[in-house]
Amino acid sequence: MIIADNGTWRIRMRTDRGSEDYAITTGEGRFTFYLHGKAEKIAFIKALEATKKQAEKDKSDVFFMAFGGYFGIWLTLTDIEFLLANLPVSEAEKQISTEAYRIDVSRTTKH
Repeated sequence: MIIADNGTWRIRMRTDRGSEDYAITTGEGRFTFYLHGKAEKIAFIKALEATKKQAEKDKSDVFFMAFGGYFGIWLTLTDIEFLLANLPVSEAEKQISTEAYRIDVSRTTKH
């Protein structure tokens, strides 16, 4: 089921296998990445939050996020805000500390 679409990104969610799975696709549909389960979703959200905080500090707008050298995406501050606003997060998930989920393998650079 599509839970959000802004023309640039589309977020789909599947819960039929007993866990939350997300597919995040570019507007053109040429590129999709998947978040399997709550742990990956929380790690991704924590990385987005850290990037947004850095963006506001540096007054930057374009970022490259790489995860463990296996995957990377370019995101604007608008993209980050859209993803954060539309990925569902419970109160308990919001309170989980960054240390609880390893995001140290992610790297963000401004461009």
